[in-house]
Amino acid sequence: MIRAICIAASIVTLAVPSCCLLWGQDKEPLPEGSIACVVTSYCPAPCCCGDFPGKIRGQTASGNMAQPNRTLAAPRDIPFGTEVWVLADGQPDRLLGIVEDRGGAIRWRGAGAKRVLHLDKYIATHKAAREWGVQEMRVRLVVPTTKKED
Repeated sequence: MIRAICIAASIVTLAVPSCCLLWGQDKEPLPEGSIACVVTSYCPAPCCCGDFPGKIRGQTASGNMAQPNRTLAAPRDIPFGTEVWVLADGQPDRLLGIVEDRGGAIRWRGAGAKRVLHLDKYIATHKAAREWGVQEMRVRLVVPTTKKED
């Protein structure tokens, strides 16, 4: 299903299955155009990012250098450059980050009405990344008008 997402007077089209618009049976329906999201975190330490020969530490899949509290890893169907906004009362409240990276475990989770988006947020230190833990939130995606290829 194709959904139109309206942000700041611009309409962006994104393929979002209708099942992604509900948290699940135990939660209220999400506002139109919002997505249930689980956000974990990672840091520059080898235990979070791995240690790959020939790879520049901190370089993301998009080629940019990871920036704390900005860089997000997202599934391949969400284009690089997509802004992810946390919602409060159904309205964009604060920028969570920008999709600049990928990850092997980063994908849509669950099925049907319980399907949620899994994102991974880049944080400066391992201690801060562990303190972030796992957070559930409602988000809205703002897809760039020009898609950067994966």
